[in-house]
Amino acid sequence: MHLTYLCRMLETRDVQRFMLRAGIQIGTEAAIDRVKLAFAEFVFQVQNLALVNMETNSRLTVHAEDIRVALAAHSSRIRLYGFDDIDEGEAIETNEEDEDIDDDELSDNASDADTSECDESDMDDKLDQDTLEDIFDDGEFGEGEFSGTEEAGDTAHAKSYEEEDAHWTSNDGFVRIEEVDMQAAVNSLGTNPYIVSRHILLQMWTALSTLPITRSALSALHNATEHYVLRELKDGALGSQFLYCVMEKLLVQQADENDRLENLLAQRVERTPKKRGLREIRPELDENVPPSPLVASTAVELKKSIHLTPKRSKVSLK
Repeated sequence: MHLTYLCRMLETRDVQRFMLRAGIQIGTEAAIDRVKLAFAEFVFQVQNLALVNMETNSRLTVHAEDIRVALAAHSSRIRLYGFDDIDEGEAIETNEEDEDIDDDELSDNASDADTSECDESDMDDKLDQDTLEDIFDDGEFGEGEFSGTEEAGDTAHAKSYEEEDAHWTSNDGFVRIEEVDMQAAVNSLGTNPYIVSRHILLQMWTALSTLPITRSALSALHNATEHYVLRELKDGALGSQFLYCVMEKLLVQQADENDRLENLLAQRVERTPKKRGLREIRPELDENVPPSPLVASTAVELKKSIHLTPKRSKVSLK
């Protein structure tokens, strides 16, 4: 399936929430599309890796363990904690009665094999868990406060962000939030632990595959996806791509404005009446050109000298 279909499941306001938490005040349509694509690509890649691990364990339902293995194999190298003793429960919108016996046998065998390993790694896991972000705590698994696929759960999620979303404005191809509004929004962040509704994650999953996923696995995928996108937007390549799109839009807008001003100036120059320049002398008009004052005065003096010269008297010779 083409990723653009998944991108359309995300709205601009979802990306604006990521921007706010990354400290970004301005964005463009192209930059927002970049974030949507990164979100969809991550879900697509993790799902493919999770399905491989699911098939390796001879199951037809994706569990949280599959998501953990998929994230460990993903280039992001996101690590999950707290999945060892999770009760997966029912798969979302799926009947698992046919798999109960197989799952019980697999879980018993896996628990016996992992007992010794868990004893040795408990201390390391505790130290790592104290230093890393606690976004995968056991309390967040299961259905969760905002994880329901019912319309009521999605509505409650959108309502919790109404005040924050109201600070954003859209004009001339840009979405903006002022510094004062941004600070106010950061100071008034609610208790909702998720930026995007889990209903969107479930929509993406079902659009990519018909295989069911448990609620705890979907919760793990949800947490990992938001953590990845926010991290990349703040400190990764996604942030650089976002900035490039914004700068490109600003430069194009500035170039268009310069062209507009140049055209306006040219039009005004054409409308302005031209001043008369020096008279152009042409050969056919030379005889009509009045003499210069020096030539005129010289001619007058010459005439006077002619009149003042005494005439010679005629002498008759007889």
